[in-house]
Amino acid sequence: MLELAIKDDPLFDICRIELDRRGPSYTYDTILELRERASCPLDISWIIGADMLSGLASWYRVAELLETVQIVVMSRPLSGSMSKELPTHGKKELLAELPVSVSDHMLDTPLIDISSRQIRQRVAAGLSVRYLTPDSVVGYISDHGLYRQAKR
Repeated sequence: MLELAIKDDPLFDICRIELDRRGPSYTYDTILELRERASCPLDISWIIGADMLSGLASWYRVAELLETVQIVVMSRPLSGSMSKELPTHGKKELLAELPVSVSDHMLDTPLIDISSRQIRQRVAAGLSVRYLTPDSVVGYISDHGLYRQAKR
């Protein structure tokens, strides 16, 4: 589905490191492998949604990860996630708990409330996902009967 979604955009490419790796896949290990494969030194920015911030401290080798990459945080809608749009007291508490390297790199982005979970739920309920994902992906989901609830 990712191949279908990006096929007409030359600015995107797919990296299969995490798909091809056996066992658990951790961001830190992925970064090391990306650097190992590169033909020149890489400055890597790792983009995450603000909804991932609450669990960042529990990430595998997070201290080393923060020394290796620049974490860039994008705003996410409030539907079940933390966002830069939190009430002032919540935002201040959140930013106070983050390493400076993370809190200095938070991007205000359009808050588009689309998630893979929402898409799967809509398909399972028989609702349209058109305009939520590229038409080629909508077709693939339909053609392969993905996310449909089993008939009883």
